[in-house]
Amino acid sequence: MLAAGEPPRVIAVVGVKGGVGATLVAVGLAGELAEGRNPCVVDLDLYKGDVAGLLDLEIPRPLATVVEMLGDLDGDGLRACAARHESGVAVIGQPDALDEAGRDAGHVHRAGGSCSGAGSRTPAAFADGCAVRQRRKGGVAVQVAVTLLALLAFVALVIDLGYVRVVHAQLQAAADAAALGGASRLDGSTGGLDDARLTAVHVGALNHANGEPVALDSNAGNQPDGAVVLGQWDAALATFTPSLNPNTVNAVKVRASAGDLAALFAQVAFGRDHLAAAALSIAWSGGTQGAGSVPYYLPFGLPSCLWEAHEGEALMDMEFVLSPAGEDNTGWATVGGSPNAQWVAEHLTSMMPCMHEYYETGHVDEDCTSADMTDPVGLNNGVAASALQHVADAVEAGVPWNPAVWGPLPEQHPGSAIDPDAYGNVLEGPIPVFVGGPSYCGPSGSWNETLPMLGFVWAAIYDVRTRGSATNKNLWMRIDLSTLRTVGTGGGGEDYGVVAPSPAVVVR
Repeated sequence: MLAAGEPPRVIAVVGVKGGVGATLVAVGLAGELAEGRNPCVVDLDLYKGDVAGLLDLEIPRPLATVVEMLGDLDGDGLRACAARHESGVAVIGQPDALDEAGRDAGHVHRAGGSCSGAGSRTPAAFADGCAVRQRRKGGVAVQVAVTLLALLAFVALVIDLGYVRVVHAQLQAAADAAALGGASRLDGSTGGLDDARLTAVHVGALNHANGEPVALDSNAGNQPDGAVVLGQWDAALATFTPSLNPNTVNAVKVRASAGDLAALFAQVAFGRDHLAAAALSIAWSGGTQGAGSVPYYLPFGLPSCLWEAHEGEALMDMEFVLSPAGEDNTGWATVGGSPNAQWVAEHLTSMMPCMHEYYETGHVDEDCTSADMTDPVGLNNGVAASALQHVADAVEAGVPWNPAVWGPLPEQHPGSAIDPDAYGNVLEGPIPVFVGGPSYCGPSGSWNETLPMLGFVWAAIYDVRTRGSATNKNLWMRIDLSTLRTVGTGGGGEDYGVVAPSPAVVVR
């Protein structure tokens, strides 16, 4: 029993949703307290009285009516509003009948707000005596406020992250384009390294991110964490190693970043006033392919049957006879035309600048006597002493013999037309390889026709003889089959050692 003057105690039993057992717990707890006390269960389910149904009671007055009369009720009047169970538990609540409860629910919401905020399941409460009043004003408002803050923070995060992702996509496009542009300039030369770096910076600036051109530092020192880094890509291991060796550099790595992105909502939600985005791209020069076009060529042709009839070593140093046709034969060759002595002289004069440029820099910027394998090769093996003399004069004005490539310089041949003081210079460059059947490596080959081209091989003409019988009017040259010469300006040919860069590709 409560002591005199002791206020009633209130115990709330709340279910997070319907069907979890709040009513059963409240009724069971009230039943335990019925001995020596006067518990009253107030069922705050505004739509259907579960307590009344559970105890098989009839509610004399619905909860809505009790709430409206609450200010005028004394203890006796309140007891009269309650149904009494044989266990001694009093119950105030809604009728068990759903239709009656639904009609009365609206009255509770209008009756002073003491039961406001009810949902699908509101708290059930019991206390000593029947003077129990539940007040939950503002509870839902607090929940809504907290939920709204979380929702706004999430919206802020989504908006700002979306903004960062848009800028990242713009940076990625710029990095990819810059890396591809730089890699396309790699040609195995020191100049190609500088061109690759400058091209990457230039292409980056042509792209925009966050409304501004993408600025890339050229990173002349090639620091590994720089914006533009040159290096070697290992396709097998998928690794990039920074390098400035023109012989090994085959890739360009670009880092593009924007670290001053203004936060739209993240500053309010998370206290961050700036955001950042970055992108990385590695473009590989893609290796090489057989050259289908070259910026210049030597005015001779070699038949493809040579590669079928001889091993590589045998091709390295052989004597080529212009006439009569025979084994190891060669002849004058004009791509897209017919050779003659005047053409040979003009061709040799025109090709010399490209030959010297390639010898000095390892690449050729502008074509001199270009050849494309889509054009046929015009052949002629007639001995023209004047044409051979033009070749001898060009050899004397050629580039130095390179022993690292060609080995020791052979002895000058008897009757050589080369000035002994100039012996050691060579004509070096691509020679067309044409579709020549077995007859071109035998006694019946015809050198007075036009045939398709297959590709180009690198050769050095180092000695010429212009006097004597037809079989003594010879030239001597060596073919380099061990070194890839990236002098081709386009692909599509068979690989005889003169190659062109394959299109650059993004590998990361």
